[in-house]
This record gives sequence, structure tokens and C-alpha cells, in this order.
Amino acid sequence: MALNSFSGQADEHVIIFLLQDAKILKGKESIVYMNLLTISLVLFVVMILLAVVLLIKEKPWVKREKYPDGYWLGVGLGIGIGICMPIGLLIGMAMDNIPLGVAIGPALGAGAGSGMGSILEKKHRDPDQPYNEQDESLGKWLKKAAILILLLGVIIFCVLFMTRS
Repeated sequence: MALNSFSGQADEHVIIFLLQDAKILKGKESIVYMNLLTISLVLFVVMILLAVVLLIKEKPWVKREKYPDGYWLGVGLGIGIGICMPIGLLIGMAMDNIPLGVAIGPALGAGAGSGMGSILEKKHRDPDQPYNEQDESLGKWLKKAAILILLLGVIIFCVLFMTRS
């Protein structure tokens, strides 16, 4: 650091340089940003590797005669969340609130995916399986609850979107 030999204070040029350096550290080049980016990339690679391992282990392309109950519901949930997560991120970016988008995406995906999953379950239902009226009434109740929660989420989203500054 260059010091003025007469007054013992820092030179104006050094102060300006240090202030500019502090602005750079607050930007995208900061160490914290780089650490978070590195951690995010490592987690992304780990998720991709897990997906590849699961695909190789489960071999979903092999057609089976019978699937366990709830299999197609899980498939629908996976598809719904996989499709709606990026949509949620886009919504968050549009609202300048990415954490809200990260929260909205899976919620919308779970609602849409459960609908898709129940349709797939009915389509692939085993005709030899006995009809259970209790399961049918529970399914209707769960559908109504899911629709109510989805509508509540849409209303909250609209209110937040309309009141953002």
C-alpha cells in the first residue's frame, strides 16, 4: 500500500483501487459465488450419474407383464416434477424471486404428475384385480384434495405476482 510519507494516510489512488476491487468481489467473481457454483455442478454430475445407474439397474425399457400397485403413479409424479421444475424456475426468474420458483415448480409438478399417474394407473390396471370400493372413494377424496391444494397454490402465485414491486 502506498503511504504518503508526510501524513501517514493512504494515497487517493490506492483508496480508489481498493474500492473498485471490493466492488469486483461483491459481483459474480466472488469466492462464495464460485464455491456455490462448484458445489452445484458437483451435485448435478452426481444426480446424472445416479440416474444413469438407476436406468441401467432397473431397465425401464424392458416390458413387464405386471407392474406393482403405485408404479404408474410414481412414473407420473416423476414426469410431472421433471417437466414443471424448469417451468417453476422460469416463473421465479420472471418474478425476480428464484427461490419462489424453485418452490412452485415441484408443487405444480406434483399436482400435474399425480393426475398423470392416476390416469396411467387406470390405463394399466389389471382386469383380474378385484374392485375395491374403499380405494375408489379414497381416490376421489385425494383427487379433490389435490385439486384444492393446486388451486390454492395458483391463487397464492397470482397474488404474489400481482403484488410484486
